[in-house]
Amino acid sequence: MRVQYVRSLSVSDRVSSSQFVGRQRELELIWNQYEAARSGSARIVLMVGELGIGKTRLLDEVATRTMQEGAIVLRGGASESEGMPPYLPFLEALGRYIRTTPLNELHKQISVVPQALASILPELAVRLGQLPVSYPSPPEQARLRLYEAVGTFLKAISAPQVLVLTIDDLQWADAASLDLLCYIVRQQSHAKLLVLSTCREGELGQNSVLDRAVNELTRQRVLTTIPVNPLSAEETEVLATSYLGGPLRACIKRPKKPMYLIAMKRLVEPFRTRTPLVLARISFEQMKN
Repeated sequence: MRVQYVRSLSVSDRVSSSQFVGRQRELELIWNQYEAARSGSARIVLMVGELGIGKTRLLDEVATRTMQEGAIVLRGGASESEGMPPYLPFLEALGRYIRTTPLNELHKQISVVPQALASILPELAVRLGQLPVSYPSPPEQARLRLYEAVGTFLKAISAPQVLVLTIDDLQWADAASLDLLCYIVRQQSHAKLLVLSTCREGELGQNSVLDRAVNELTRQRVLTTIPVNPLSAEETEVLATSYLGGPLRACIKRPKKPMYLIAMKRLVEPFRTRTPLVLARISFEQMKN
């Protein structure tokens, strides 16, 4: 679904007008890559941080802001579950797009290579009806045709405005998805494409499949790796306030259930400068009871 283009804002304006807490450095770095993609230079951003640090929240925030700028946002993710098909992030993102895009527009975007796309995206046949029959080819050639088809499709989607493709948990992506990602940014280097991805800290250097892809993307000079660090004490206070309905210290001093609130403060205090998700969960769950 397309979002109407709105007035461009500076990054500082976006940060100050949002309920999103902190991450100004990360937002600035990501937005620089978004501007490069908008100028017709494909880019990939990899956000790296510990479990629960706020990578997915940051991913969602950037996706929302780019949508407000008129970008098309497609969302996909990798999974550690067994039995997941190859190309899962692309299947999720493109499958949703195919199901919701007007038929006349979809016809134009896939007119060059519908058969190859239909081999992994059955949604195409459902929406467009019977597709031309494709002839069998050796596995290597079939894979190349598929990569070309996906790349061409993404470039067609990004022709009118920037395409932002989000891939959460890239550390779980299969080798085929990572190879496809590298191929797309190499062959469609002038597409208005920004790939936003997240990766759990500790996976780089330990995951040979991921490391190979990161090295290739680095060689292509299209990858920006951004560490996502803990929030500052002040930012964590703001985050806690948003969940508790008031300043953390004021909530602790409320007369109702004083001993319970004091115990909650002791529980929350060690996490004040650490993982925001952990703090949020502790604060919210405790205050519900």
